[in-house]
Amino acid sequence: MKDTVPRLLRAWRDEKASDDIIPIGANLQDLVKTLLEQMEASLSTMEVTSIERKVVKREIALIKYTWEDLLSLRKQKIDGAVNRGVTMNLSHLLDFEEEYYSTLLNAGDTYSKHASISLEGDSLIEGEGESNVLVYITKDGEGIVDSHLRYYGPFKKEDIVFLPRENARLMVKSKNAKWISSRGTGSKNA
Repeated sequence: MKDTVPRLLRAWRDEKASDDIIPIGANLQDLVKTLLEQMEASLSTMEVTSIERKVVKREIALIKYTWEDLLSLRKQKIDGAVNRGVTMNLSHLLDFEEEYYSTLLNAGDTYSKHASISLEGDSLIEGEGESNVLVYITKDGEGIVDSHLRYYGPFKKEDIVFLPRENARLMVKSKNAKWISSRGTGSKNA
């Protein structure tokens, strides 16, 4: 535990100095979390007005700030890489960062498809462009089958997908999705 704070500071300095995201390892996240839990638990044994308690509270605040700033730097780099279309080394990302990165990539792909479709006038499903709507998935789900027995899914929370209007309506009604727009009309209620 003694080397947790120096490792955190080193990771923060390295991340700040580097243009690319650096590997910090999931164990640093666990070490920081454990250290903070131990420090917060130690507060309960200290006198409320003691200087030692104030010092520990200040140390906790500094560790949290450094960790949050490190994550903020990394998020900016992920956002920048996605915006520039640069592929990131997934082994350098923490689990939740990898999920965030893939969500951004999927959203960008969906946006690109939607943008090109609006220019071309084509639909994602041949002959059914008017009946598809764009929805934002709010809960993980297995998937659905439309009236033509086509399977859509499985869905992950925060996916943005085109669905047949009737299926989208059912997903929204069951609070598994939110309306984004009706295809080609810009309407929020399909």
